[in-house]
Amino acid sequence: MNFLPEIFKNQAWKGFAAPVLMVLFGYLTLVTLMSPEPVYELIYATQKTQGQAPEVAYRALPRLFLLITSGLLFNIFFFLSLRQWARYYLNRKLFLSYLVFAIIPIITTTMIFSEMVRTGFGLYSVKSVEKTLDQFARELEECVTRIHNELQLSFESQMTEAEIAQFVNEVRKKELPRFSGSDECLIDVYYLTPKFPGAPRQMASIYRESDGEQADAFVAEDSRPFERIYPTWMRRRFTDIISRDGNLYLCHISMVDLGDNGSYLVVASMPTNIGFLNKLREAENARISLVSVDGTISSDRSEGKWYLRLLLRIFSSTWDIQVLDWQTGYYDHYGKMRFDIEPSLLSEITGRGGSLNIFHSEEKEHVLKIIIGVALFLLLGEFIAIIYGISLVSYITRSLNIIATGHERIGQSQLNYRLPYLGKDQIGSMGRSFNSMVDNIQSLVQQVLEQQRFKEELRIARDIQMSLLTDVAALKWVDGIAATCIPAREVGGDYYEILNVESGEVGIFIADVSGKGTSAAFYMAELKGVLLALTHLWNDPHALMLKMNEILFRALKSNVFISGAYLLIDPATGRGRLARAGHCPAYHVKSDGTVHELAPPGMAIGIAKNQVFGRIIKVADLQMEAEDKIILYTDGLDEMTFHNEMYGIDRLKEVLSKNAALNAYSLKDQILEDVLNFLSSGEQNDDLTLVVSGLPKRTDN
Repeated sequence: MNFLPEIFKNQAWKGFAAPVLMVLFGYLTLVTLMSPEPVYELIYATQKTQGQAPEVAYRALPRLFLLITSGLLFNIFFFLSLRQWARYYLNRKLFLSYLVFAIIPIITTTMIFSEMVRTGFGLYSVKSVEKTLDQFARELEECVTRIHNELQLSFESQMTEAEIAQFVNEVRKKELPRFSGSDECLIDVYYLTPKFPGAPRQMASIYRESDGEQADAFVAEDSRPFERIYPTWMRRRFTDIISRDGNLYLCHISMVDLGDNGSYLVVASMPTNIGFLNKLREAENARISLVSVDGTISSDRSEGKWYLRLLLRIFSSTWDIQVLDWQTGYYDHYGKMRFDIEPSLLSEITGRGGSLNIFHSEEKEHVLKIIIGVALFLLLGEFIAIIYGISLVSYITRSLNIIATGHERIGQSQLNYRLPYLGKDQIGSMGRSFNSMVDNIQSLVQQVLEQQRFKEELRIARDIQMSLLTDVAALKWVDGIAATCIPAREVGGDYYEILNVESGEVGIFIADVSGKGTSAAFYMAELKGVLLALTHLWNDPHALMLKMNEILFRALKSNVFISGAYLLIDPATGRGRLARAGHCPAYHVKSDGTVHELAPPGMAIGIAKNQVFGRIIKVADLQMEAEDKIILYTDGLDEMTFHNEMYGIDRLKEVLSKNAALNAYSLKDQILEDVLNFLSSGEQNDDLTLVVSGLPKRTDN
């Protein structure tokens, strides 16, 4: 059993399989490309050192290979769909050339430009954030250094905790200008006892703003609260972004050594919350989002026109970040930081740059507007060029499809098909020329059909005419006579007849109607009818010629005449009589090779009445021996012309003399062979009739 659906049997699915697969793989490529899931993963070196950033590398994920494969398959099925849409190679070449020289450069240029802007802005944002964080870290370090100095003095002056807290707040306002006005910067001060051999160090909180498990009482060095504040891997001085309890902090830690009296530990930290990101945003003019495994935090929503935010979204940049884990001391991947360009950055570019405003902000705004206007104008021009180019290519390919379809229809003999109007340009001219050509072809086909019909009618007429001639080979009553007739056209005016005379004699009649073609053939048929009607005169050549002239003179047109000859031979005695009505001479070939010309006087039938015709025509007597031959022919033989040279009587006599010993049939074939060799590849210009008769032998006894 065949379980295949009918649609697969007739292979109709091939028409829409490629477009469907193209759309499918295009959608898969777009989804994979725009998905937030990464196409590569970050790989850390196996060897890590506490407190030092490790080496990292990137490894492609299967999603990258999926993206490449789906993109490749999309292109393959796109070109397969194009192949089905543009059935002809020229259409494909036009469309592909436009893709290569117009659309693809625009797309690639736009992609490269946007990628350059995105990458450039990303690198600028990354460097700016690092620079800003360094500035924040320096401010924290300066603040902690000031606190260090005062703590050394306070230890000598025995400052109370309340005095230390007041002092820390004053230092914060003075040394942290970027953080002033907020309580997000946290400063903790701890006291560490001296380290004695065999006894753990103790820590007590003197001033603390951060939350935690640390109590006011002293805690031992090996306890969890101690490790949370000051891990064993920690150096005496440290500044970095750390991860602690799932939160990020910009942290600076420093220790003030009091000698034998112990030391102070000062920890200044800034949590990377929305407020911190807003401070980075104010410094970078970019909206910053921090994406981690615990969630996403971002700076406040960008301000500005919605279309500017939408336009600038394509320039967003995302970067991997690594932070120091406070508990382990190792750097690890924390998440990603995304940078979005603020629309207000445009106003920053055109705003006043410093306190001494020697450059007009209006001029900068004017220049920026000109640049944006030129860019928009170019984009609009490119868009119009694309639309116009696609319409032009579509018009050309559609017109070529119509013309190619017309050629296919004409190739299928649909001569009634005409192309629609294609316009006034060269393609329209091609369409009009095509329709004119089809009209001419249709007219020529009609003419060819008519000529074929006419040729068929002439072929039938030729068959009829040849049937009017005596088939010598089929005669049962006589032997020793050979004859042939070769018309120059399908039909002709030559005629011959072998007559069975009642007196026992054999009559040979040959005639040539003036002219050629169908009119001569009709007169030839009329001549045959007259000859067969005069049976009683077959034994008298002179009387037969007179009677035929009398009858045909009234039937023939004034410009038509008939030349003829009638030979009457008695097989028993060899006596012969020849009457010639303006016809070619006959030749009597002896067995010894001598050739005698037989040319009794006479004029053609139909030229004059019998009063004149009868006085001119005479009958010649001859005597045939057993091996003699009589040659009767029409002027198409001796007047056969090739390259302005006639075959001629002399050439004929030479052939007759050389071949006198041959019988009638072989002599006839030899004469025709010599004539055809003379004619070679030339064209026969007249009807040719040849009768060769030896001494007839009657076979009806």
